[in-house]
Amino acid sequence: MARRLCCLILIQLFASLCQAKLYKYSELEVKNYDEMSKIVHEKIRLASRIDLKKQRQSDKKGRSDYDEFESIEVLKDSLRLIFSRPNKDNLVEKLLPDVRRELNNYGAYYDSLNDIVVEAVNGVSQKIPVVYRSTFIFILENVMSELRPDLKGSDEVKKIFTYIRDANLEIPNDVKLDRKLRSMYRSDSPSLTARKVLKAAQPKKKKTKGFWERLFG
Repeated sequence: MARRLCCLILIQLFASLCQAKLYKYSELEVKNYDEMSKIVHEKIRLASRIDLKKQRQSDKKGRSDYDEFESIEVLKDSLRLIFSRPNKDNLVEKLLPDVRRELNNYGAYYDSLNDIVVEAVNGVSQKIPVVYRSTFIFILENVMSELRPDLKGSDEVKKIFTYIRDANLEIPNDVKLDRKLRSMYRSDSPSLTARKVLKAAQPKKKKTKGFWERLFG
């Protein structure tokens, strides 16, 4: 029974990965801000059109609620695109706010981040071209870099870091070589990075003074 359940989970993960659009970091890193911004905002407009269409269909049926899934998936793909690009020029912080605002309107920002993190963690070990697996590492690195300042005040962020830590990811040698040959990128384990960040965010325990220390200050 347990073996069957494990197989079903793996099949679902693989199916999810196949459905998700995969980006190549090597193609995205040569795009400048204007090019990236154009793609991102085209996706935002597409999500808005889908949302409006769903609303009108719902209104015709006399219903007040409608399916937001498709719009959220388009916006999630915008996140996937942004985080797939190496962030050596800090474009993430310029491209992210509009997508984050739109997803927050659906209450789906952190859920979407969690989804692409799960995709990336499971994608690293898949039998797909190395450039895609390298891109998954960039996704994890960029997500952690973006979320790290919010770690102490957000359970959602802590959950994402904990998931990456507990995945115990090891970067395959061909991925390390690909990143090194293309742009001399370092290839530290995302799980190790997450572990260090979580440890650093833990409140430091106050040292209890002994009797003589309390007596003489």
